[in-house]
This record gives sequence, C-alpha cells and structure tokens, in this order.
Amino acid sequence: MPSVARDWTPEEFVTTVGDAIGSAPERRSHGALGPVEACRWLHPAAHETPVAAMDAHFVAVTLGAPVNVACRIEGERERSAVLRPGGVTVVPAGRRVDWRIGGPMTVLNLFLPGPWARGLRSEGGPDGKRLRPMLGGADPHVERLGLLVLDLIQAPEPDPVYGEALAVALLARLSSGRAAGTAAPAGLSRTALRRSLDHMQAHLEEPLTLADLAAAAGLSPFHFARGFRSATGQPPHRALIGLRIARAKALLADPRAPVAEVAMRAGFAGPTSLAHAFRREVGMTPTAYRAACGVPRAGYG
Repeated sequence: MPSVARDWTPEEFVTTVGDAIGSAPERRSHGALGPVEACRWLHPAAHETPVAAMDAHFVAVTLGAPVNVACRIEGERERSAVLRPGGVTVVPAGRRVDWRIGGPMTVLNLFLPGPWARGLRSEGGPDGKRLRPMLGGADPHVERLGLLVLDLIQAPEPDPVYGEALAVALLARLSSGRAAGTAAPAGLSRTALRRSLDHMQAHLEEPLTLADLAAAAGLSPFHFARGFRSATGQPPHRALIGLRIARAKALLADPRAPVAEVAMRAGFAGPTSLAHAFRREVGMTPTAYRAACGVPRAGYG
C-alpha cells in the first residue's frame, strides 16, 4: 500500500497507485489534451488504496462492468456505490481519498491541473472551485465528453486543439452543473475571428494548440472556443482541419509531390494522419483524390 504524502502530482498518482495495484494504465494522453492528463486503466483486482491530495481535480468515468466502490474523501462522510458503465466520479483538488475497490474495474481517469483551472477562472472561464465530490453519479454530458476523450487518447495522432477544447468543456460542465454553452455565447468580433484564422493559415505546418489560437485572437481559451463556435458554427479544431485539407488538396495537384511531403506541409503528423482525415472529410484517400482530379502519375507516393 503506498505511503501517504501531500501534494501529489498526477504522475505520482499514476506511478504510486500503479505500483499498489500491480497495473499500469493501458492508454495515456501524453499531451493530447494540452495540460490535462488522462488515462484508461484496468484495475485487475479488489484493492484498498489511500491517495494523497493533489493540486488537480480528479474525474473518473467507469467503462467496464459494475463494481462496488467505497471512498472517504477528506472533509466528507464515507460514500459507497455500485459504479456502473458511464458513472461519473469527482474528487475536487486538495482532498485526500481512501479508496476501497470491490473488484476488477476499467475506468477513464482525468486530472484537471489546479494552475490550469485557476487560469481559466481568472479569465472569466469555468470556476473549478465549485466542483463537488461525486461517486458514480449519472451525468450524460460528462459521460459523453469522457468517451470523446477516450477516443482521442486512443487515436494514433490526436489533435491537441480538440483535446484541450474537450477538457475546457468538461470543467465547465462539472463547475456549472449544466452543459457548457447552455446560454448562447457572443460570437467573436470580426477582428478576433480574422486574426485566429490568419494564425491558423500562417502556421498550418506547426502543432497548434487551443491556447495558441486564443492568444492570436486576444482571448482566453474558454471564451475563444465558445465564441469561435458561435461565430462560425464549428469548433476551432474543425476549422483547422478544413484549412489543412484545403492546403493538402492544393499540394496534391503537383504530381511530383510525395504524399509524405504533402502531409508535412499541410500540418498533418504523417501520411497515415493525412489519409485518415482525407477519408473522413473528402471520402477518399489522397492518392484516389489525385486520380479523380486527373493528376498524372509521376512517381508520387
């Protein structure tokens, strides 16, 4: 059983709890959600594990079969529940927890860092101080966001702009008790929208983040993401993908350009990422698109 120390980081949580239960996470986010950490974890057997306080909000979405769980969160009475698929568990930052897990459990764990959450709050975003403890609660919005996070961290080449936007929406939902965006947000000004789109276009080859785009518009990530969607009808990551696909189409018109080079110059992580996006957005592979456009074969890949 791990020793109890104050102020664990998410990395210490993963390492120490992993040692205690004899299991490492099956998947981790590795930057796919910006500063937010996420992992898919199979707990192979029943266990009792104390977890020290962290400067991070802890959120879990149960993925596998129902399991009996009890916990004592610092400052709260002991809770117990049957955690069913989709059940949501929340431990606000700064609380020690003693867990009793009744059997094998598959779960998605998310760690929303305190500094990141406080930064959003200082810019008028969601107030993480309003999070309340929960054990296996039902919240379809959080469940849906959690499953989108799971899809993202299991993708071969995840989009960090999309990832951080999911994390912001998750914190907003948990903080407000209602879905982020229930009240219609004001759209971006023409100037802010143009600056963000110009920044996307000028830096398509780079691994852009939500914070990069928000800074170009002169807004916080929270307000930028909501305002961009209100102004354009789509989230920032969809607009970014659209611009990258448009550049890829233009580059594919050159029969001498290898697909790997097209992918790099259009901002995709590689040919596989380009092919996946192309099939989803255009309905065919880059090579098939070239053929359909009558681009002569000249040794392109």
